[in-house]
Amino acid sequence: MKKVILIFLYSLSVNFSSQNITVIYEGKYKSNSNKDYYSNELFYLDIFDKESIFRSDRDRQSDSLIEKTGYGLGFKMSYNNQFYVKKSLSNKEVNKIISTPFFSDIYSLSIDEILTWSVFPDKLNYGRYDCQKARLFYGGRNWTAWFTQTIPIQDGPYIFNGLPGLIVKISDDNSDYEFNLIEVKNEVFSYIPPLKPKNKIEWETLKKLEIAFYNDPYSEVKARNIRYKNVDQNGNPISINLKQMTENIQRNIRDNNNHIELNHKIEYK
Repeated sequence: MKKVILIFLYSLSVNFSSQNITVIYEGKYKSNSNKDYYSNELFYLDIFDKESIFRSDRDRQSDSLIEKTGYGLGFKMSYNNQFYVKKSLSNKEVNKIISTPFFSDIYSLSIDEILTWSVFPDKLNYGRYDCQKARLFYGGRNWTAWFTQTIPIQDGPYIFNGLPGLIVKISDDNSDYEFNLIEVKNEVFSYIPPLKPKNKIEWETLKKLEIAFYNDPYSEVKARNIRYKNVDQNGNPISINLKQMTENIQRNIRDNNNHIELNHKIEYK
């Protein structure tokens, strides 16, 4: 991975003045803080005009399909590990986009916490980029970031922004979450799914949604009177044990409960 990154960075030729670029990060995160297993995903930060959108590779592909066909890649199975973020760089608005499990109803959660960075003289060479160190406390975690003024865009992965240059590396002190720059391209994917103001929520509302889903993951399925059945590869019906399915989802939520915002983590029992 390091060799690929270095080769690309040294051959990079991107016009940053337009601020219409796509930044690709490798995200590495530990869903369960008690285990050494890490999940790895590609994330895209699309920056155009005075806005940016950060999302996983899967979410980006899904948005592309929605734009073309009206249908995405399917629903999410829980509220855990959702990193979809929309930023307005001109007025410093940051919104975390939340999709409800199964039905993918969309909510917009405003990140109102002020990001107070401390910049240090420490330097780091990351490929062709001269980077400088910065520290931040956000979401109950201490974060260390490395940014480069070679790319004079005050943005970065997830909700992070506001430094005098692009964030190329950031991780929390527990090494639970880490984002590293892989590639920068003169290519932008400009489609942003429309956000409805009525679907704006706060952390307390999100907490209620999460608890309600944990207590009864299939409540919406039942409320909408949706009939569902499982079949094997030959089309033969398989009996459904709703209680067991509910317990499996609840176990998965408990086992993957290492929220990136620790201060909003729910302790399930």
